[in-house]
This record gives sequence, C-alpha cells and structure tokens, in this order.
Amino acid sequence: MSFLKKVLLICGQRYPKDMKTTTSSLRDHLRPGQVYRRQELGTHSRSVDRELQALVQSGLLKKAYYGIYYCPKQSRFGELPPEGHDLIRAFLKTDDFLAFSPNKLNGLCLGSTQLSNVIRVYNHKRQGIFTLAGQRFEFRIRPEYPKELTVEFLFVEFLNERPNLPEEVPLRPERLKDKLQELDQRLVAQIIRQFGKSYTKKIYAALTTQQPASLPPPAS
Repeated sequence: MSFLKKVLLICGQRYPKDMKTTTSSLRDHLRPGQVYRRQELGTHSRSVDRELQALVQSGLLKKAYYGIYYCPKQSRFGELPPEGHDLIRAFLKTDDFLAFSPNKLNGLCLGSTQLSNVIRVYNHKRQGIFTLAGQRFEFRIRPEYPKELTVEFLFVEFLNERPNLPEEVPLRPERLKDKLQELDQRLVAQIIRQFGKSYTKKIYAALTTQQPASLPPPAS
C-alpha cells in the first residue's frame, strides 16, 4: 500500500482514484479530528485553494465555516464531530475565551430546567450566533470572564442571567443560601465583584445578611 493510501485510510476515507497528486502536500499535514484555518494550510501549499477544493470534494476535508476546515475522525459508530474548543479557537484566532453549555446552570438545582443546544462563548471579538461544523455557538462579547469554568462562576452566572432565562424561575432565598454554603465563599465573593451585574450584587448582599427572606426584584 502506498504512503498516500495509508494517509487517506488514517483519516477514514477511501482512496479517490481520480484525485490528482497535486494535493499530496496538504494531505501529508492532515490529522483526523483536527481543525485548520485556510491560512495554516496555505503554508504547506503553493495553490491552497485548488488543493482545498479537491480535498473537500474527496471528503478528506470538510468545511466548518468560511476559511475553516477539519479532517473527519471516524469511530466504529461513524464520523465524529470536531471538538468545540478547536472550532472556537479557529473561529476567534485565539485561546482567550470561556465556553460552556447553558445546560450547566440546570445542574445547580436552583429551578432552571430548559435545555439548550447552543454553546455560549464569552470572548472579546465576536458577537452573535454562528454555526460551525453543524454546531451552534452563541458568541457574547464580555469585558471580563474567568479563565476556567467553576461552579462558583455558574452560580453567579445563574443570578446574572435569571431575568433573561427562557422560563420564569422564582428565586427561593433559602435554596440560594443553601447552595451558597456549598461553594467556596471567598471565590464567590471575588467573582461577584468581578463579573456580577448590579442586580446580582444586590441579591448576593441580601443572601449574606441575617435576613435574606426578601430579595430585590429583577432589573427592568
């Protein structure tokens, strides 16, 4: 078996008989499951657009978005989608972002139950909903966000986003206070200062007093 055929088999594709050998320069740099920007692949080819077109037509590469491609990875159950983090990084051209599923807010057991099929991405560059490789991402520009997702941040985010949730979620002071007791108190206070909205800060102040039975109404 030729080296070219081996590369194609690694990426889970049949050898296309009619594909010209001019695309071999790019094929040699492809790895299953990896996401690539056109600019990256252009460093390995003198005619990148022609080669990309041939590779996409063969199925060896797939287009995720304008200027973004990925080499499909195969499993025994079929083709696997590329990693969301890799797609976001290629789209934003940076690792500076925080991505998470809004469904994680449901895991706090504070009343929200709606399921979402969109990944939320806090970043400094893009705003809006985009579909990358068939996956939907909601990009929101935020001046600040933590580097890592923690349950403490999710708690604060739940309070931040409660007025905008697709369902009406009543705030139950005792439940909120019980949840707060499970968390790192110093970290929650720090996140409230850095990322909490004014409404969230008022709720937090009420929860940390001796009489949290009455919470401030949502901001209009």
